[in-house]
Amino acid sequence: MNKYRSLDLLLQRLQRAIAAGHVAVADNWQDDEEAIGFYKPGAPELAAYVSTHGQPPGWYDVELEFPELDDNRLANAPTTCDDVKLNDVLGLLAVHFDLTGVSLQDQSGD
Repeated sequence: MNKYRSLDLLLQRLQRAIAAGHVAVADNWQDDEEAIGFYKPGAPELAAYVSTHGQPPGWYDVELEFPELDDNRLANAPTTCDDVKLNDVLGLLAVHFDLTGVSLQDQSGD
């Protein structure tokens, strides 16, 4: 995938979660250099879209997608976050995809 550096950094931090099958990269935005999508394997309706369109380096927009619920519990839940830093994107994705116990730390040793 040819992604902007900000998205490459995000993918690096999610590397363990992706390799373990906790989250997967969606094909929808594969050709978009400034956006990437993720989904929960086995539950693709639980998804997230992360974009750097119009953002300065190191900032992201995040959109969370949820499955339809019969009781409409998510009707008033915020599903988008604009102008988010990397660590906060990781926090949102960790909660959204229940990545408890999966390290999202920098793997580069920096």
